[in-house]
Amino acid sequence: MFEAFFVLTSFYEVPQAEAAHTLNLVVSLKGISMQDKGLMRSCLTILQNKKIDLVDAYILALSRQKEIKTVYSYDNDLKKNGLELLKIE
Repeated sequence: MFEAFFVLTSFYEVPQAEAAHTLNLVVSLKGISMQDKGLMRSCLTILQNKKIDLVDAYILALSRQKEIKTVYSYDNDLKKNGLELLKIE
């Protein structure tokens, strides 16, 4: 799914929110099987609603699913979206 998102947004220049919305529809199809549909749909929903990169959206979705409040990172986008950043030393 990540690769499809990347191709849509970079090569075909589909706006991020539109690509995420379309892929969310694909993921929700009954015939599509993947390990954690809920996590992927959460990630795509974040991408639809926020100007954030794919990896950060995935980290946010996973942290919400696992109820994680803190992460080791230098990325302020994660902080802006509610995660506490722990310093990497």
